[in-house]
Amino acid sequence: MSFLRRATHVLPLYKYLYESVVTAISLANLIREGVATSEASEPLQEDVVFADGLVITELHTRLELEPKLRERLLSSRGVSGSLFCEMCGAPPLSTNIALQEAHFEAHHIIPLSNTGVRKTRLSDLALLCANCHRLLHRAIAIKKRWLTVTKGKVICGV
Repeated sequence: MSFLRRATHVLPLYKYLYESVVTAISLANLIREGVATSEASEPLQEDVVFADGLVITELHTRLELEPKLRERLLSSRGVSGSLFCEMCGAPPLSTNIALQEAHFEAHHIIPLSNTGVRKTRLSDLALLCANCHRLLHRAIAIKKRWLTVTKGKVICGV
C-alpha cells in the first residue's frame, strides 16, 4: 500500500482526534473560568436535546446584490446626519462609530424579483434597522404581496 493511500485512511482519524482535543481544551478553560456550560437560571422542566451544527451542502439560486449600495447609502445618510431607521425611527444603538453602521440594512423599495437585473439608485433604497428589515420581509411573506415601508409600519405596529 502506498504512503498516499495509507495517509488517506488515517486523515479522518487525525481530524477526529484533533477536534476532540480542541473540545477538551475549550471545556477545561470554561471550568477554569468558573463558567457553567449551561447558564439557565432555573433548571428546565423538560430538557430537550437537538442535533445542531451538522454540515450540509445546499444549492441555492439568489439575486446578486451590489455590495457597494449599502455602503454608499450609509455614507450618504451619515454625512447628512440622518442615520436612523426609516421604519421605526431608531438611531444607531451603539455610540461606537465603527459599530453604528452594523445596525442598518438597505431595503429595496421596488422588489428585485419584479424587475430582474436593473440599475439601482440610492433613492430606490430605504435604510432600515436589522429588526425592522426582518419584520417587513416577514410581513411581506405573510401578506403574500410587496409592502411599502409606510404600510409595513402599520402592519407591524411600529
